[in-house]
Amino acid sequence: MRLDTAAAAPQPPPLSPPEAARSVVAGGARAAVRVLTTADPATLPGDVPGRVAGWVEVHRSHLAALADPAAAPFPAGTGEAVPDLLRAGDPVRTIAGLLGGLGAAAAAAAVSAPGAAPVHLRIAAARWAQEHQLLTAAGRPPRAVPWPPAPPVDLLQAVLAAEHAVIDGYTTAAAWDGGRRGAYLAAAARHEGARDRLVGAVREAGAIPVPAAPGYAVPADAAPGAGPVPQRALTLAVAVEAGLARAAVAAAVSRLAASEDAGQDEGAASSDARQLAAALTAVAAEAEVARQSWGAPPQALPGS
Repeated sequence: MRLDTAAAAPQPPPLSPPEAARSVVAGGARAAVRVLTTADPATLPGDVPGRVAGWVEVHRSHLAALADPAAAPFPAGTGEAVPDLLRAGDPVRTIAGLLGGLGAAAAAAAVSAPGAAPVHLRIAAARWAQEHQLLTAAGRPPRAVPWPPAPPVDLLQAVLAAEHAVIDGYTTAAAWDGGRRGAYLAAAARHEGARDRLVGAVREAGAIPVPAAPGYAVPADAAPGAGPVPQRALTLAVAVEAGLARAAVAAAVSRLAASEDAGQDEGAASSDARQLAAALTAVAAEAEVARQSWGAPPQALPGS
């Protein structure tokens, strides 16, 4: 009988679900950095080449927010295959598909680790905002993330209340600044469409839609005396979109926390909370795109 005297290699303990989720999200951040720093700017449309450096810093900020854990590979084979992926076929489609998948992975991680949901959902929103900007610059329709069937009324009401505030903010900005009046009113009209869809969904659920408030507070840096009127109007436009992102992320976090407290099993979370988290994250991502459209710099964690 022969005894193997070689010392057995110690095996690391298995990752807990929150650790595994964080590792996947970190792997996505590393994959995004690698793809964006490898891409040839000449293959990117519109103003995207000028945005890439800021996008890379967003993903590096995500690693810092995640405390830079050991990153799981995501997606499989991303590592050394990145240059080949970008050379083959359509670089815009490749990068947008990656950002979309990375956003979905971060939103799913929020469901599997509700305690870390605020960070994971905000990371997902930042990734989807970049995907949206890339597709729009290429003249392609942004990917739609639908609400699940019969979403909880309280979540619809929370987003509806935020949409009322956004519309009021844009209407105020239009009254302040005649030079951008048309742009602000067009933005208000887009949000009125979202408001009307939410009102319809709330009524379909048998509830009374939350009304707009009689008035809304103006942020201090947009208040009278804070600077030139056009700048104050622009500041208000940025602020109301940031507020919508905060409301959407807060609604998703509250729902995930409630599901965890109720002991909802993983299967139920996959079919219910996952869809809700994705829909609310998409609202935050669209708000971040709009916020940047007014000249604001990218926010690494939209909804903060």
